[in-house]
Amino acid sequence: MKTTDINSLTKLAPIFFILEIIEKMKRDYQFLFSNLTNTKQKIWITLKRGVFKGLHTDDILYIKSADHYIKIYSEDKKVYVIKASLSRFYLQKLSQYKVFYQLGRSCIVNLTKINKVENNKLFLHNGTIIPIPKNKQEEILITLGVKPLKKS
Repeated sequence: MKTTDINSLTKLAPIFFILEIIEKMKRDYQFLFSNLTNTKQKIWITLKRGVFKGLHTDDILYIKSADHYIKIYSEDKKVYVIKASLSRFYLQKLSQYKVFYQLGRSCIVNLTKINKVENNKLFLHNGTIIPIPKNKQEEILITLGVKPLKKS
């Protein structure tokens, strides 16, 4: 191999490295984008013994907890009440979908249903207003992309 060939290869090495990084970023972006847009997945909930209901994840607006029950509010204005803890339901059924955000101990919200954020409140497209807990105010803005991530 000639010396000029080696020199030209060493000059191209940073370009190949940059191209490799760009390809990885494209794959990561496609994965994230498919997770956000592919919300027509179905989760199954138990309404009562022997009665199950399939809900499309895209149809869920938000979920509230009350005692040992949770209420699932859907696009079709139905409210499904099931016996479950909010955190367990989130971990078992929703955590794989990046569109769901646990807003605190008592609420999970579908990020794609948020229309506006104002005065520490989330306004959903159906008119529902959900207060943002103080300890989640900055985090939800970062998650929504409204506020940039702080550099450490």
